[in-house]
Amino acid sequence: MQMKRWIRPWLFIAPALLSITLLKYYPIAQAFYMSLHEYDLVRPPGRFVGFGNYKSLLDIGFFWTSWRNTFVYLVLTLLLAFVPPIIQAVFLNEIKRFGRLFRSIYILPVVIPLSVTVILWKWIWHPDYGLANLITRFVGLGEYSWLNDLHLAKFALIFPGFLGGGIAVFIYLAAIQGIPEEIFEAATLDGAGKWRQLMRITLPNISFVIAIQLIFTVIGVLQILDLPFQMTHGGPVNSTLSVALGIYEYAEKNMDYGAATASSFMLMFVILLITVVQLLLSKEDTN
Repeated sequence: MQMKRWIRPWLFIAPALLSITLLKYYPIAQAFYMSLHEYDLVRPPGRFVGFGNYKSLLDIGFFWTSWRNTFVYLVLTLLLAFVPPIIQAVFLNEIKRFGRLFRSIYILPVVIPLSVTVILWKWIWHPDYGLANLITRFVGLGEYSWLNDLHLAKFALIFPGFLGGGIAVFIYLAAIQGIPEEIFEAATLDGAGKWRQLMRITLPNISFVIAIQLIFTVIGVLQILDLPFQMTHGGPVNSTLSVALGIYEYAEKNMDYGAATASSFMLMFVILLITVVQLLLSKEDTN
């Protein structure tokens, strides 16, 4: 009986463990093995070079450019797109009438496919008939070639996130609504206004959710691929080339899968390091 009690749980989770091992960890192990070789498609895996591919990345043009662009993406995302969902969730929590209508509006970005959103924003940023230049002309700021400008292209890619919406709004809203109402009632009786309640009650109580969302945001931005690929294809002059897009294009154009997988693992190590640091910092804040 004791043996059955020990085996039974493992039998239930065995299919999941097997699937994860075969579909995730085995390909990762194979990719790492590939990164240690000068990969040959005709006679794989090719010549063993050890960590030579990792060293050679420092001399590849796309490497430093893509990392610089990706960190600019990260800064722009944290400045423009990380805070709006929190603000929107706070206001949604205060809306009593037509609350479901506004929640439906904010969930629309999740329902609409990314390709449709990209096409819409490419029209908005169009230098001749786009809405962006129509607005800038109206306020006297002139016209801009948004997606073709070396200095504005990255901003144009990240700015749609400034409008907020999406699933993050509902995560914050659920966290806010999970705060006991008695705390707000007691604060109101003590004379605390809405701003003080926000700063002293709401934000401290959802700080853990904000920290988790921050980690997911950093991981997502460091892995950004589809947005620059569909909007600008990494241009103009690689000014919007991200690390993930650079890895994809280098593997496809140069057929150098050894260096490409080595770059992928360097990206994974950076993400892992940043995530560990964020978790340690959030743990200290919680304590």
